Amino acid sequence: MEMVKRLVLILTVLSALLFLYGYLPGRLTIRVTETEIPFENLPDDLRGIRIIHVSDLHLDSFRRNRRAVERLVKRINSLSPDLVFDTGDFITVDHTEFGRFDTILARIESTHGKFAILGNHDIGTYIENVNDSIIELTIDSVSTKISRSGYHILDSSNVKLNIGEAVLAIAGAQTRGRHPGIIHPDPSVALEGTDDADMRILLSHDPSHWDYIIRHHPSAGLTLAGHTHAMQFGISAGKWKWSPAKYTFPRWWGLYSLGNQYLYVNRGFGTLGIPVRIGMRPEIAVLILVSK
Repeated sequence: MEMVKRLVLILTVLSALLFLYGYLPGRLTIRVTETEIPFENLPDDLRGIRIIHVSDLHLDSFRRNRRAVERLVKRINSLSPDLVFDTGDFITVDHTEFGRFDTILARIESTHGKFAILGNHDIGTYIENVNDSIIELTIDSVSTKISRSGYHILDSSNVKLNIGEAVLAIAGAQTRGRHPGIIHPDPSVALEGTDDADMRILLSHDPSHWDYIIRHHPSAGLTLAGHTHAMQFGISAGKWKWSPAKYTFPRWWGLYSLGNQYLYVNRGFGTLGIPVRIGMRPEIAVLILVSK
């Protein structure tokens, strides 16, 4: 009996230490990852383009620690981005969570602009007794604050950028619904009118959407997603990685490819549910376009 008590005490202490680690350095220490993505027939003017990809800010995670978001902004700017993408979930439940973070996020600088889509949390479907008018109010309010942050919001639409002599199309497929019943729109709408582009980047919050994209839209060379948070728990050592997220999302963090199409899944910045990150720290992904 005494041995059992000691074992319970040891496990309790270890659990408390692990939680404390996940709550402080695990949740607040940013990890910058850098990945080269090789493309065939990449125009010279797109070679070396540096993309910063962030996702799932869940700003309410930092309502008592605005400095964490300020550190995110400073770190992004220190990486000299050519393009900045955010693949959604700026909030968790209510649009008021955005607070005044728009003034902080507005300080992010990028040579060719900042682009974002709304995630499933950004549209108000997690509000108790939600209805269509509440959803519309949430979408309008969140979209306004994201725009004030200097982002171009892509709601199943696209923007074409002239970078030197190359044309880069950036499209956003707008997610609706709530997990696990997330509704993915037809990317054809978002990609409409991009046939003349040398390359297409598609933002889609949920990586599960990529199964449809690769079957029906081979022109979408690079898809960016988030959503999984890498379950805020896992292990990463070199090329080896593991998280319980893999049992829900076959593509849960990092770079995936099929032929000349790529998907990058960002493991997010904020937290959802338990405010800890163990082994899966908040991520700023640096994606560099290179020739194959």
